[in-house]
Amino acid sequence: ASNAALVEKEGFGFDNFRIFNRDRLSVIETFSTVLSDLSLRANDTTFSVLNNPELLLSDVVWLNYFNDFENNQTNGRVDPLNDRNQIVPGTISTLYGVSRAPRAVINGMVQQEIQDEAVDGFDLLGWSENDLSISSLSEPLVEIELSEVITEQDKVNLNVRVVSNINFPMDTVLTTRIFIVESQIDPEDINPDLETPITNPVYNVVREMLPDPDGFTFDGRPNTDDVIGDYSVSWNVSNTYHPNRLKAIVYVQSEGAISSNANGS
Repeated sequence: ASNAALVEKEGFGFDNFRIFNRDRLSVIETFSTVLSDLSLRANDTTFSVLNNPELLLSDVVWLNYFNDFENNQTNGRVDPLNDRNQIVPGTISTLYGVSRAPRAVINGMVQQEIQDEAVDGFDLLGWSENDLSISSLSEPLVEIELSEVITEQDKVNLNVRVVSNINFPMDTVLTTRIFIVESQIDPEDINPDLETPITNPVYNVVREMLPDPDGFTFDGRPNTDDVIGDYSVSWNVSNTYHPNRLKAIVYVQSEGAISSNANGS
């Protein structure tokens, strides 16, 4: 508001103001290990933050890669989660240039390194809730449709359609990545393979990428409502503790940054 009695008006204004639904899902990718107390505390904190109803972070999907980085290896110990799936965490950590756990990536952007002396809260994450909230404000560049059909007890079939929401520039490269995630693994599942038992579950553990870690690549110039890709993939369920806790997550990555959208079921 303005004070009419003043020569100089007081108030505020908006330029290029818009109101729209927050349809975009942000993607947080974390690199973890059960061999590190620091990483386990970061895993607990990430779960607490993403599930805190006061922070309103329901528009975030979480992918958790368990690695066996050199800085976490002691006396020949092996991370049992990485031992069951080495290719996917290794490929994604190389893609982002991450070589330590814990470490986080938000929408394709590597976050700050977590210090060994980190105690609690966001010091254990390398990011804040504002980083996630801001990244969700832009409109999604694509629409992802995911349908899941389990035809057999030990096999998952997925159908994914990606549709453009905008007119992309020439020579656009879009990569669609499809993940199978185990939503929760309990201490009693892992502790028989550990010298030092863990006390809390680990969450959203990436089990597989379909059809492989490279995903599906589109190279061209899609316009609004163009179908970028129709993809069908299958996976024979293996190396999981709880097949009934599996879910699929799909995101589309543009030139290194996840600037489009994600979907999970």
